[in-house]
Amino acid sequence: MDTDLGQGLCFDLVRGSEGDAPVSLLKIMKGEGPVDLEADAVLREVTEFACFCQRYAILASCDEPGNIGFVRDGEGYRLVAYDLKFRLNKEFIPISTLFSSVRRRKVQRRFERLFEPLAESLGRAGNA
Repeated sequence: MDTDLGQGLCFDLVRGSEGDAPVSLLKIMKGEGPVDLEADAVLREVTEFACFCQRYAILASCDEPGNIGFVRDGEGYRLVAYDLKFRLNKEFIPISTLFSSVRRRKVQRRFERLFEPLAESLGRAGNA
């Protein structure tokens, strides 16, 4: 969108069904999440999101626990991703930019690095 300072971005404000802001995965990992948000549901939703990102070779900041959260959705919760930024490729030869299969493997590795501490913090080590 055009602004008086040049081009700008317009985003939706992410809120839950009760108007609450998302609770980041980072807070959930610190034990500061909603008490009725089950660990198995968190792992399942993050796994499905990781599969989506891998399937479509999305290499952004969506694998960072501060950029993934949960909002109340009726009786349960749903995963939301926010504050996403395109990740610059720092490879000397940008193979993952050129080949989506390589980019998919890179996305998979990045999420794998998230799952171990996530599962551990939720008391599900070895089950992620």
